[in-house]
Amino acid sequence: MLRRFRCFSAAASSPSTITESSSSAFNSHKKRLVFLGSPQVSACVLDALLCAASAPDSLFQIAAIVTQPPSGRDRSRKVMPSPVAQHALDRSFSSDLIFTPLKAGEEPFISSFRALEPDLCITAAYGNILPTTFLKIPSMGTVNIHPSLLPLYRGAAPVQRALQDGIRETGVSLAYTVRQLDAGPVISCEKVVVNDQIKAPELLDLLFTQGSKLLIRELPSIFDGSAKAKALAQDESKATLAPKRRYPNACQPCDRKKIGAKTATFNRVLPTSILKDINSDDVLSKVPQNLKLDFPRCNGQSDLMRDLSHCEKSFQHQHEPEKDKEGLASFHFECDREPWFLK
Repeated sequence: MLRRFRCFSAAASSPSTITESSSSAFNSHKKRLVFLGSPQVSACVLDALLCAASAPDSLFQIAAIVTQPPSGRDRSRKVMPSPVAQHALDRSFSSDLIFTPLKAGEEPFISSFRALEPDLCITAAYGNILPTTFLKIPSMGTVNIHPSLLPLYRGAAPVQRALQDGIRETGVSLAYTVRQLDAGPVISCEKVVVNDQIKAPELLDLLFTQGSKLLIRELPSIFDGSAKAKALAQDESKATLAPKRRYPNACQPCDRKKIGAKTATFNRVLPTSILKDINSDDVLSKVPQNLKLDFPRCNGQSDLMRDLSHCEKSFQHQHEPEKDKEGLASFHFECDREPWFLK
């Protein structure tokens, strides 16, 4: 059982327990770095940090990892650790130093985090808002890897919004974290050309891979303070927002002509056996046997049959937005019923 791989509560272990269990890890003069991340794209950043920290001449050690709590994933809804936590465990990182608070501002977590005496925090798609009480603790601040060229596309969905806008160039930024969303001074950035074929998951992977390299390159300047001196304030007049989509895999409601080159069209005759697996006999008679689906480029097309199954379920329920937790309402149906997003 993972002692700290759970949500914090009032009964959580005291800061002294953390200090005692990890005192041997802090007996050097290396900078203490805490990494915050959750999804699979964050794992490549953690991997780069773990590799850099293991080098004989490393300037830092990873004092702790903060990630989202274990949750139900996949169809089985089996409770599993976040991809970052799983990667850390696979790399033999101490489970005692993996923290999973529901919110980063919870007092038990803040007390435990303060006891770590971190010098620097690195965030990469952590998924929780960091309150001022948190940001004041690391002596060298918190640095975020953001997959856009700030101040463009501030927010939770910069890659999806960028592809939606049809941009030809994007990038990744390394910026200090401030209370305002993605508005801190930019240490460095790197541009990436966007081709017509790339999908959001691929571009996200690419940007975080580039961002991890950029971070490792800039860490010495962050530790010696020169990064803070050279960091440039963002031009607020050029800032654009990229809020999280209600449907993470969806394009904005639009007709086929507007989607244009961002759409790949699949024609499939859905076998009756498939439809029976996902619909009752009563519904089956109402579902067209031929469906023509437009798959927005940003969907990823990772598993056609799975997407079709969810597509049919959404069709059955007439695409009720507030009930579609799978976020697959991005499909455009060309059939005898008008999809909800065109009504």
